[in-house]
Amino acid sequence: MEVPRTPLMSWRPPGETYIVDIVKQREGTTKEVRMALSVKQMMEAANAVVPKITPAQAREMIGKGNTLVLDVRDAPEVEKSGKVAGALHVSRGMLEFRADPESPYHDKNFAKDKTVILYCASGGRAALAGKLLKDMGYGQVFNIGGFKDWAESGGAIEKPIEPGM
Repeated sequence: MEVPRTPLMSWRPPGETYIVDIVKQREGTTKEVRMALSVKQMMEAANAVVPKITPAQAREMIGKGNTLVLDVRDAPEVEKSGKVAGALHVSRGMLEFRADPESPYHDKNFAKDKTVILYCASGGRAALAGKLLKDMGYGQVFNIGGFKDWAESGGAIEKPIEPGM
């Protein structure tokens, strides 16, 4: 006999078990079934809650103010290509610490009343980072995809500093 399942997509920090299903047992009780999520499932969950916007939409939001543009690439990527003009660089691995006001590493540029626009190299890390910020209580979070998308659309860029300068 097939056991009916009620899907539950609950994201947990890396290394932790993920609750994916609650299984209804024959006696009418329920039991949590734990299994790890795949990257594909995490991306689907992130893309479901973090809207993808165009560079033009991002420029319009930035123009209205109270916006944080966030580059979540690793430092060598930013050093090589530069970043969106005015963007704050916080690598994805430090995001929780910078975004949490109770953390000793909190960055005061983060505020839950700001619109947050994220990007990375292609959009994947930005989507996952956006989902994390949503889970932390940030309400207006958007993904513009990759830095290349921004640059090719004519968006302003802060070039990297030349070696020896």
